[in-house]
Amino acid sequence: MVSLSFSFKKGNYRPLSLHRRCRFVWFGGLMLFLLFAGANAFAQEPRFNWSFATIAPEGVGYAVQIKHLIKPKLEEVSQGDIRIKIFWSGVMGDDAGIIRKMRFGHLNGAGLTGSGSISLCPEMSVLSLPFLFADYDEVDYVKKNMREDFAQYMEQSGAFLFALIDQGFDQIYSTKYSFNKEEDFQAAKFLTWYGPVEEEFYRSLGNNPIPVSFPRVLPSLKEDMGDSFMGPAILVVGSTMFTMFKHVNPSFIRYSPASCVVRMEDWNSLPKEYVDAYYSLRDDIEEEICIQSRRDDKKYLVALSKYGITVTRTDPETLAIIREKVVPAWKNLEGRVYPREVLEKVTTHLEQYRNAKKSGQ
Repeated sequence: MVSLSFSFKKGNYRPLSLHRRCRFVWFGGLMLFLLFAGANAFAQEPRFNWSFATIAPEGVGYAVQIKHLIKPKLEEVSQGDIRIKIFWSGVMGDDAGIIRKMRFGHLNGAGLTGSGSISLCPEMSVLSLPFLFADYDEVDYVKKNMREDFAQYMEQSGAFLFALIDQGFDQIYSTKYSFNKEEDFQAAKFLTWYGPVEEEFYRSLGNNPIPVSFPRVLPSLKEDMGDSFMGPAILVVGSTMFTMFKHVNPSFIRYSPASCVVRMEDWNSLPKEYVDAYYSLRDDIEEEICIQSRRDDKKYLVALSKYGITVTRTDPETLAIIREKVVPAWKNLEGRVYPREVLEKVTTHLEQYRNAKKSGQ
């Protein structure tokens, strides 16, 4: 404790006037207030200042949930000890660039599309196999039973799987084709951005896709390098690609996961109480994000149709023909993109779910 003492020379001391005494008390009180306020502000300064990035545009689709649900929850579980800054709309690069910056420690976390998620965790690409899932109920069952598997695989790549969420059942967009017949799938000039599973899908139909990074999709459409694209409505709307398209086909051909990840080194630096608080909220966070994202996806499709884009679903007979051609690709990708045991585990869970559904359980 600091001791303060004053000494006065005899004959030099004069009593303070009432006015001057009041000013002295006021000034001393002000200094004490500033001293304690400054100390309090310093004590509340967060220890973890994290930077996240995503290609999703702010205010569109799951970017809304990242901003208004994930970010506040992560800050909440730390009682303000974590502060997060988010870089939107690909200003830190596409998914590959964002992942690269995470590995070098320039970013602490990211919101990744399906492409980025499976790039970081190739085992997760099984979720994107064409015609694997019939609806979201099947998706939810498999994700629930395999979440920890994917979290462990993600950890091997140096990332903590903070939230396993949806990119959704991606739609097919085109400047020329409605994809209501098999020939359209063969004739279209598909721009492929998603990875090997998507490329294998197109090749199974006799198509030669054109690989591009996501930022190059819109310029490639404008330059007529390609005319068709498979992806989520959020990116089509947020990137203004919708201004180029005349057709959208929302048939359930491919489901895509999305994820929010934190660099493993940063996650492991957190106190145990913050981590425990996160786990108590995790399931509710993921469920709420998926509910809102699926709702928004429907809204976007309605908005696109009002904008003038023609919405066409492929008839069941044509889908059955396409499915017969592309499902063998599941096996072709084993060992090259994902381990056989991961696909076997996914299909086993699906069979369990479907059998239970048939029996009314």
